[in-house]
Amino acid sequence: MKNAQDHLETQLFQEYQAILDKYRDKIHAAQTKATMTGATGLSHHEANMLNHGYADELRKFNQNRVVPAWGGLVAQQQSRLRELQVPGMVMTSSPAEREKQRKIIHVLEGLLVQ
Repeated sequence: MKNAQDHLETQLFQEYQAILDKYRDKIHAAQTKATMTGATGLSHHEANMLNHGYADELRKFNQNRVVPAWGGLVAQQQSRLRELQVPGMVMTSSPAEREKQRKIIHVLEGLLVQ
């Protein structure tokens, strides 16, 4: 389960990094264009447009990719731990119940590491 979680974290980070790189490239291209035309930098409007585009894309990424992926992983983990009859492991989306489950997992990890 830990490997699946690590894999998802790595995958989501790479996807986030691709978005960041895309906007860095856009900024670099806009700065190059501005320099070529004799401007001292990006216009306020162009900077705002890039900033809003980046923020909007990150919002959509979080809403459409990160939240569903994490929710699915949590559900898989809860299901597997319930199958293993780990106390307190039930299918839930309750933040309070998930926090209890996190504490149980933390105790179990401590037992396994020793």
